[in-house]
Amino acid sequence: MNFLKKSGNKFQRHSTIPIVIGETGALQDKIEKSKRIKWISSLAEITSSYGMPLIYWDIYTDSEQFGQIDRQNLSIRDALKLNSTTPLTS
Repeated sequence: MNFLKKSGNKFQRHSTIPIVIGETGALQDKIEKSKRIKWISSLAEITSSYGMPLIYWDIYTDSEQFGQIDRQNLSIRDALKLNSTTPLTS
């Protein structure tokens, strides 16, 4: 998270180049839900404070279990409910 803060400060002061944080997520089968919620909430707050869009990597296969959306059944697989004042979408 310190890297994001340093990068955000640097680019915010010295550049008009936008920063987009893409393809980020936390594996569902490796990390317990409360820790994933804490991590994504912190990440969303930091990126939002610097005006950086955050794109959650939503893919779910046998080897990549990031997905929140079950596209075959058109349902939510494992919704991360955030207790944050920072919206993840605008």
